[in-house]
Formats: sequence, structure tokens, C-alpha cells
Amino acid sequence: MEAYLDLSKKILSEGEYEWNKRTQTGTISLFGEVAGYDLRKGFPLTTTKKLAWKLPTEEMLFFLRGENDLGILLDKNIKIWNANGYDFYLRRNNLTKEFPKHSPEWREGFQKYIQSVRNNPIFRKKEGTLGRIYGVQERDWKGPKGETVDQLKNFLEKLKGDSSSRSNIVNHFNPAEMNKMTLGPCHLLYQSRVVEDDNNRLDIAMYQRSADNLLGVPFNIVQYAFLLEMASKEVGLNVGNFKHLFGNLHYYIGTAPRSNFLRDKKNLKEFQGKFNESTTPNDYLDLKDWYLKGAPRELVGTEGTDQIPFALIQFSRNIKEKPTLEFKVKDFNFWEAIKMDAEDLIEIKNYNPEPELIYNLEDKEIKPLMAA
Repeated sequence: MEAYLDLSKKILSEGEYEWNKRTQTGTISLFGEVAGYDLRKGFPLTTTKKLAWKLPTEEMLFFLRGENDLGILLDKNIKIWNANGYDFYLRRNNLTKEFPKHSPEWREGFQKYIQSVRNNPIFRKKEGTLGRIYGVQERDWKGPKGETVDQLKNFLEKLKGDSSSRSNIVNHFNPAEMNKMTLGPCHLLYQSRVVEDDNNRLDIAMYQRSADNLLGVPFNIVQYAFLLEMASKEVGLNVGNFKHLFGNLHYYIGTAPRSNFLRDKKNLKEFQGKFNESTTPNDYLDLKDWYLKGAPRELVGTEGTDQIPFALIQFSRNIKEKPTLEFKVKDFNFWEAIKMDAEDLIEIKNYNPEPELIYNLEDKEIKPLMAA
């Protein structure tokens, strides 16, 4: 938590305003950062907010199996790909102008799309695809002559046969197939290192080109810590460090007009001055109130896309003891494990986090909303 929170505070302390055309939202961002987590000291689940650990682990298993059917996630009540899946459907069918991003037409069409994927098998088969995303690239990379490469299989075999290799890398970023993906990979590659002199410790480093620090980063930390735990168990190594490297690391600050508040350099400077002076829980909560009083209201349907209030609530909370991850299966086999449901495969022990992030505005509960 210390590493995550320190970097989180750096974003708001030193970050710059950016507008993102795809999401139609503003951000406060840093570029080129790194954080590290030692899994020997516990499993890196956030404790200053509750994280539903089954979601990131189920999504990771979905990737590792090489799947791309949105319906599989919906069957497990996992909704994190819904909006991107809908946007991919609109792009494939040349409907983006008819359904502009965040418009009432977009929101109404989105609900119809999800219901069709859930309830219409024919529609699901044709339009429920997420394209050649992470897991497809990991398990079915296409070579120049049509040959396929199972990168994950090669990754584990190299850990067993040539653990000192510096080229043991799995790459999700395939420039030739970007237009065939729902969304270009954010966590785009990972690499292993084995340190024999430290009890055969396995480290994994992952590079992430774009990172939503409030919602996405805690998910991704869990996912690659989970992968490290499974890979080390499969090849007979001990868990070590997960190193998280970032390209664009950001907090979303909502759509216009809300995002215009910190787009104003005077307001951003004043906010960062107050933020850098904050040291106590009450300081962060007072800054949240100042911010909500000064910033324009979020538009109906986009409430919660501004992540600043949630971040300030998180900074006001105490860090709890790290939980631990344990496998439920006795005879662990990686290829059988990835076919299982997460709750049947692993158990998270001693996880006692702070509650989920919510704030009240005129008796209305606001929760974080994923920027599609």
C-alpha cells in the first residue's frame, strides 16, 4: 500500500492536465514511473478501499485461457469490458456518429447491446467478441506467414529450461492487429527474472502504457501478483517482486464541464498547493469539500467519472495489514488451474480493508465510474 499510495500522491502533487480524445475525459497524469511490491511480505491487495479480488483474478484467468467472448465475463457478472465491447461493436458497424460518446443515444444503445449479448446466443456469437485482445495475443500470436505462437506456454517452458534468459517476454501489443482489438492493450508486456542467489526468487516486471490509477492499477497489481504466484508454483520457484512500470499514469477528472476546473492552470496550481500542504486525514477531506464546492457539477450519467474526490477519501484512510494468497488445490497444475473459477482455485486470507469508496452529494451516493 505504501508504494501505491506514494505514487498516487505524486500524481496529484506533480501531475499535468491532459485531455483524452477517446474517453472524452480530462486527466491529471505523470509519465514514466515505477512501483514495486514484494510478494514475500504479503499479497498486494489495496486495504484503503475494498477491492473485489475475484474480478481481477477472473479477468486474468480469462486472458490466460486466450478467450475474447464478452458473454463469458457477463456470465460471471464481470462488467469491466462492457463499455469497450459496445464501442467495438459501434466501430465495426460504422455506428459511432449515430451514437456519440456519452450521449443519451449512446447510453440507451449500450443497455440494449449488453442485454442482447446476455440473452441472444446468435447476437452474442456475432457481436459479443472483444477481438484479438490480450489473451488471444498471448496464446495465439500470428506470425508473418500465418504461424501461431503460444507465448504463455513458451514463457513457462523458458522458466523451467533457461531461467537466466533476459528475453523471456510475453507481448500483448501487436501493431498489425490493433484495429482488430476492442481496446489496445494497456498492460502490454511482461518479463521474468530468476535470482538463484536469493533462494530461486521469481520476479516479474510489467510495462503498462496507460494506467487508470484509481480503478485499473489496483486491479492490475492483483493480476500480475496472481500470475507470479501461479507461475512460481508451476515451475518450482519462490515468489519475489512484482515491478510495475508505467507510461501514462493518471487520475480521470471527468467530462466537460467538470474537467474544465483543473484544466484552468490557476485552479490546478491552487489545488496542488493545498494538496501538498495536506498531512492529516481531515486535511484530505477538507480538500475534497473545497474541490466539490468549486468544481462544476458532473453531468447526469457521468457522476463518478471524476476520481479526485475518491482519491482524497482514500488518502484519509489508514493502511491495514497485508492479506495472503493460498491455493486450494493440492496438486497444482497451471493449465488445469486456469480453467477453474478463481474462488475455487485460491483463498485470500486476512483481508480486512476499509469500505468501498463512496461520497455523498445532496443525499445522493456517488461511486467511481469506469471511463470507457
